[in-house]
Amino acid sequence: MRIRFILTVSISALTGAAVLAQNSTPAKDTPTTKSAQDAKAEPPKKKDEPNRGGDIDLASSDPAVALQRFTLQEGYEINLFASEKDFPELAKPVAMTWDDRGRLWVATMVDYPHVLPGVPPNDKILILEDTNQDGKADKCSVWADGLYMPTGFELGDGGAYVGLQPNVEFLKDTDGDGKADFREKILHGFGTEDSHHAVHAFQWTPEGALVFHEGVFHNTQTETPYGRVRVKDAAVFRYDPRPQRFSVLVSYGFANPWGHVFDRWGSNFLADASGGSNYFASALTGSVDFPRKHPPLKVFTSIVRPTAGCEIISSRHFPEEAQGNFLVNNNIGFQGIKQHQRIEEGSGYTSKELPNLLESSDLNFRPVAINTGPDGALYVVDWWNPLIGHMQYSLRDPRRDKSRGRVWRITAKGRPLVKPPKIAGATVAEKIELLKTYEDRTRYRARVSLREHPVAEVQAELKKWIAGLDKGDANYEHHLLEALWLSQTIGEPDVSLLRTLLQAKDYHIRSGAARALRWSFAQAPDAIDLLKKQVADEAPRVRMEALLTLSDVRTPESASIALEALKLPTDYYLDYVLKETIATLEPNWKPILLQGKDLTQNNPKGAAYLLARLSTSELIKLAKVAGSKQVYETILARSGVNAEALTEALNGLAKANGTAPLEELNRALQRAGGDARKDLARVLTRWNAAELAQVRPLLEQLATKDEDAAIRQAGFAGLMRADGSGDKAWALASESPALIADLLDGTALISEGQILQSLYGKVQPLLANLTTPQAAAAGEMVSGRFVRIEVPGDFSTLALAEVEVFSNGENVARKGKASQASTNENAEASRAIDGRTDGAWQAGTIASSREASNTPWWEVDLGSTAPIDRIILWNRTDGEFGKRLKNFRVHVLDARREIVFRKEGIPAPERNIAFEISAGADQRALRNSVINAVVRLPGHETETFASLAKLVSSGIDVPIAVA
Repeated sequence: MRIRFILTVSISALTGAAVLAQNSTPAKDTPTTKSAQDAKAEPPKKKDEPNRGGDIDLASSDPAVALQRFTLQEGYEINLFASEKDFPELAKPVAMTWDDRGRLWVATMVDYPHVLPGVPPNDKILILEDTNQDGKADKCSVWADGLYMPTGFELGDGGAYVGLQPNVEFLKDTDGDGKADFREKILHGFGTEDSHHAVHAFQWTPEGALVFHEGVFHNTQTETPYGRVRVKDAAVFRYDPRPQRFSVLVSYGFANPWGHVFDRWGSNFLADASGGSNYFASALTGSVDFPRKHPPLKVFTSIVRPTAGCEIISSRHFPEEAQGNFLVNNNIGFQGIKQHQRIEEGSGYTSKELPNLLESSDLNFRPVAINTGPDGALYVVDWWNPLIGHMQYSLRDPRRDKSRGRVWRITAKGRPLVKPPKIAGATVAEKIELLKTYEDRTRYRARVSLREHPVAEVQAELKKWIAGLDKGDANYEHHLLEALWLSQTIGEPDVSLLRTLLQAKDYHIRSGAARALRWSFAQAPDAIDLLKKQVADEAPRVRMEALLTLSDVRTPESASIALEALKLPTDYYLDYVLKETIATLEPNWKPILLQGKDLTQNNPKGAAYLLARLSTSELIKLAKVAGSKQVYETILARSGVNAEALTEALNGLAKANGTAPLEELNRALQRAGGDARKDLARVLTRWNAAELAQVRPLLEQLATKDEDAAIRQAGFAGLMRADGSGDKAWALASESPALIADLLDGTALISEGQILQSLYGKVQPLLANLTTPQAAAAGEMVSGRFVRIEVPGDFSTLALAEVEVFSNGENVARKGKASQASTNENAEASRAIDGRTDGAWQAGTIASSREASNTPWWEVDLGSTAPIDRIILWNRTDGEFGKRLKNFRVHVLDARREIVFRKEGIPAPERNIAFEISAGADQRALRNSVINAVVRLPGHETETFASLAKLVSSGIDVPIAVA
């Protein structure tokens, strides 16, 4: 087996990206306000020190120089908390956490990307202490060594849970000497295909489970006391140590999710390193069964990549306007900390990008972890490395740093620090009292510390604490939510308190309680009844949490309850979660539905939702088993249904409504859209001629006014069948060449010979005139095989939602084969010819090249040369990304790849833009229609052959005449 060894942590961000750190360019939108350190002059470069465009700038190997290269948002400053200069053990730090004594624990990975043959692994977990509280570590001790690739870890239960691929292990100091002497494999079977994608980003959930992440390329299969757990290509795992229950919390197509944080209400926010996507991740936590993964979810912030580590500001040390802001580290190009204001929007969040909190001009600065300390300051782990790539350099490249690493500390100027809470050595009652504290991380560490006390003692003190709470306190409900979470953490969920909080005044509390119900479902006998109320809650986020819980409850009733959410307004995240929940529950509800049983009484929207998920064959089967108005209407609105099934549905609907089938057909045409209307129109052309005559006004409307050519053609076919000849229809079509072309194309829908014969005398003169010089000139066209789109210049990207290429009125691009210069995050070239024009990235319809392509291009091969009338291009529409298409060009190339049409310097369209390629499109369409129609008219084969032969010999319309 070939194993790829790859670089560290967020460095994960580089899955497949070949980027030289020294060639990266800082973002242009950097803050202008500098910290106090910037007042100091930066030392001049030595003569032998390369500049930014050279190999490696090692000036910042001195932490003092690196410090001078920081720029901070106004009102903030930074200092060095620890570095390799004082503590050589602090080499290649990748992850951190704080203990209940206020000490910073850091994992290091000097062995990355792999150990050398014959050299034993010796990665470490260190403890850094600031004993005099001056904001700088003055003591460093090695808690564990001899480790190999500790990509992530978290403290708890008296020890540390550590990701050591292919295991998660529990390490503990049992003799009190300050060094781990106990080591146990807790979980085994995690993927090792890509070392920096191995399990990382450890974090305790509010209810007391441990979550950690895995990146793409990995295949994990873990045996647990509850059965096998499998996942492929990225996941978020959830492990509850008390019952040893292990599961996949999120199965999604992440690249490498290197950041996870919970807000004060328990909602998840997650950062995916390589793509730079940040998610309101609660929406992704619904259950799915292997190997299914959730489809793309929209991001809630702007995208800058690659990232590593995220945090939510919750510290009284920082100003009010910073509270709740989402921070995320970035490692290449822009090296620093991005800041976003979280904005609640319906069931989820959006955001506003704020000035960068931190930026460094040091190209070796690699922030890979961020966390709020006990003093309320922000601490940032710096991997510090000239080489960030993992595939484009030798694994033994001497420039790959093995000795440096820093921890930086960010504080707000002129504001008092938070007094570090006493957790270690405090009584159970004192620790529980800390659950009132404002800072999220203080409450977090208090809950973790309380795990180590006897359950009965914690439970007894918690009851006293709840009873003593001031009901007039503005945070009373939140204190109760913390109490509920603690009861879950110790394995004794307070179901009575849960029921109370599900009726809280604040919907944030109700949503947190709704999430808590999911993890205490088995302990609540009335859980289903509670879910029914949550699905009807006035707050969208509460309804979303109920839907997520229902994805775990595999019964037909769960689907029925979930569909009750449709009785209230929905939004993006609610729609996403409902769709995923119903998909997960499909094995439970579909067999029942196909038996004809009603799962959605008094819920027409719910019934329609389920019917829409049935295949066409399943719908037709259901109509035979238990036909209903809604089933028939769903069939009539579905494209690709055969004429027999459509006719049966029309007859069934007419019987149910006491109407005529043709009347129902008329109504169905008004309701349907797209290809479904075309299918119905074809059914119309096959209808009894006498009945068609009764709806002649409708047929005229369809033939002359409809926007869809296929419908107009069917309208003309219906008219000719109603009349028994083509005379009246021809008179109606004579208003324009385009209508005559529609009538002639409609002859393909007629089988009656006498009707077709009645048209010959009208078509023959048109055929004879096709060989005149005037007609030939009107039919001049551009023919090509390839349509190519390019964005000139380097370091650009090309993203397209859809490209439509019309030939004789048909979009022939859909039948072609697309390719592009490179592919970004599975955004394959074929997405631009999939018929979906949604310009939002999260819709999964965008074709995109990677950044830094050399004049990126996209192209469709039509398969053969075809006349091209028009090209319509649909742009990406989210944020600033659509503007990247500026100054693009469109080329049509023939089979020899010679350019036959070009248009350049085109501005980026907001939505779409159309290009007319050939002149005389209506006349050419008429020529094609005449040639195609004349061969359908019986009784004149000899004359028709002679006319077509004349076209061929004169060199006009040769391909179509020969065909």
